[in-house]
Amino acid sequence: MDFIFKTLTVSVASDGAADTRWLAEFFGPACLVRAEDGRAARTVRLREDAFLHNAYTSALARTGSLAVGFVMDSGPVVLRVFRDGDVRVAHDPAFDTFYRIQTPHVVELIDHPGGTAGSPRRARGALMRVVREWVMNSARGAGHLAIHAAGIARSGRAVLFAGAKQSGKTTLTSACLMVGEGWGLLANDRILLGQSGGEWRCRGMASIVSIRPRSLALVRALGDRLAIVTGGAFARGDESPLQAPLVDGRLSLSPAQFASAIGTSLMGESALHAIAFPSIEVDSTGILSRRVAPCEAACRLASSLFAAAAPRVQSELFEVPGEIDFTNEASVRARITEIAENTVCVEIGLGRSAYEPAIVAELLRSLGG
Repeated sequence: MDFIFKTLTVSVASDGAADTRWLAEFFGPACLVRAEDGRAARTVRLREDAFLHNAYTSALARTGSLAVGFVMDSGPVVLRVFRDGDVRVAHDPAFDTFYRIQTPHVVELIDHPGGTAGSPRRARGALMRVVREWVMNSARGAGHLAIHAAGIARSGRAVLFAGAKQSGKTTLTSACLMVGEGWGLLANDRILLGQSGGEWRCRGMASIVSIRPRSLALVRALGDRLAIVTGGAFARGDESPLQAPLVDGRLSLSPAQFASAIGTSLMGESALHAIAFPSIEVDSTGILSRRVAPCEAACRLASSLFAAAAPRVQSELFEVPGEIDFTNEASVRARITEIAENTVCVEIGLGRSAYEPAIVAELLRSLGG
């Protein structure tokens, strides 16, 4: 199966057909998905090999160096690396999967048997990481800005909720989508911003949607919706028959599952209309909102860039050194300033009753124009 983003084509294969279908759910509107035609610039394959996985686990305990594997919202993810002949091998402890890196653009993932019968394959997360890293790097090299933000859209116009982890983005997004008629999901965590036709366009990027129990307490209707999708698994604390696993006490969904659960749809590329910077205010009620001046908004956006502390960092495993021509920092600052000066930017404090339907509906009216 080929995944196409702009001019980049990635071929993905697996020894389990459900894995590529799962991946297609994640990349949905962000990438064009089609049957493989043999002309992909990059290739990744997932396969189960218990013998090789065990051998690599033993090798990992004896030797290895460190290298940047992936660039996440909080910075680079460093992996242990060793050699198997001429091939570099990296271990991802998050999924207990090994990456056989034949070249930075040809990668094989080694999985091992395990897990509960009928539960989702853990190594799918590693597969998503590789494809997403290639797509994100291609986008950044083409001048797109990668923002740590959730996004919703209606009638071709997007509203972003930008900020750090646990600032309330996913919970607020859930509340907005369940209240706002006609609004759909762009993304829950990653947004790519690029210029087209004189305007800034938003495109969501694949990311697992993690629902914490706290979100259910704040948005009561969300629990009812998720109970339907997961067959009550989240409430019981067990695995979902519909492949929505619990990870560290959180329900993990694909964007498509999340959108379906709350009764909306995934949205494609949309024009940027407004940016809100949420924060949780436990000592207040309702939603406190104030317009943010362009200079402050630019600073907020800069801090919301992926790997903002090191904007030129890149993978040392899945990219050829120097191949990506990152936009220089002065150009990034200029683009952020332009966005801040031409976009409605608002700071919103989320108090104890912030997620009541009437309050959320009023917020949407103020942001949606």
